Amino acid sequence: MPKKGKDDLFRLIKSLSKTEKAYFRKFSERHIIGDKNNYLRLFDAIDGQEVYDEKALLKKEKYIRQLPYAKNYLMGSVLRAMQVFYGEHTDEHGQRRVMDNLWFLNKKKLYDLASREIEKAKTVS
Repeated sequence: MPKKGKDDLFRLIKSLSKTEKAYFRKFSERHIIGDKNNYLRLFDAIDGQEVYDEKALLKKEKYIRQLPYAKNYLMGSVLRAMQVFYGEHTDEHGQRRVMDNLWFLNKKKLYDLASREIEKAKTVS
């Protein structure tokens, strides 16, 4: 009997389309020099399972030191990648991006840049 564990990450990965998975791989490889990073390896290992089995995962994938931490980090990475992937699909996402930019520019006290961002947003709307 496979050790079940929490299968939230497994279900998320399995719900992704082929295109979304390819985007995640590209998104994850942006800061890698050389071989794959362990999170991308974990993504591929989980994606390759038909039924989530933590015990088999730990046995096969020797690089995993702290599986709960790795799964949590990978979950966040997948969600961030999908935010970027779908970031331009709706007006709401575009408005949210503008608001995030304004927040950041104001935090840095770059008020002139923030006001230019507001003007750009007015022309887009």
